[in-house]
Amino acid sequence: MIAERGRVSCEHIRAETVIIAGSLKGDITARKVQITSTGRVWGSVVTSSFSTDEGAFLKGQITMEDEIDLGYAAGSETEKKEEEQET
Repeated sequence: MIAERGRVSCEHIRAETVIIAGSLKGDITARKVQITSTGRVWGSVVTSSFSTDEGAFLKGQITMEDEIDLGYAAGSETEKKEEEQET
């Protein structure tokens, strides 16, 4: 969660749930994303559940997916691709 007065700038956030009430400059990959009325996002979003309150701001793309690979589960697609590259 990024609180109302919170400011985050990063390349990418990966999490089960991301709630933004402050501002974020960076991409998001999460199973659930919520931008509150005070939330501001500059970046792309990949999620399976997305909601915004009236007044929320998003400058970027939203990609809705049935399944989200957060890249940290054992046997994830990311790990499989890395293993293939090593061999």
